[in-house]
Amino acid sequence: DWGAPIAYAAISKCRREESWGRERLILEFHNEDRTKIFKLKLAYKDYKCDNTDFLKTFERYYGRHLTAQKYAEAKAKGEVTDDADGEGEAD
Repeated sequence: DWGAPIAYAAISKCRREESWGRERLILEFHNEDRTKIFKLKLAYKDYKCDNTDFLKTFERYYGRHLTAQKYAEAKAKGEVTDDADGEGEAD
């Protein structure tokens, strides 16, 4: 267990690891002021809720976060615009 929720934006690295037949999700994340890095090893097979696959759910939402983050960075650089036609590409 850990003491507080971890925001997707705080995660700097994420990987799966297998050791002695146990699969784990390894998260490296930083604190709010980005002064310290923490590592959390989750035996994710222990997390079950309503027949939901924890790993697939995590991958989906973390992937969405990464896509939104890349889009926001590109938009800040002027590489992407919010066109009314929905294209979203800069000329």
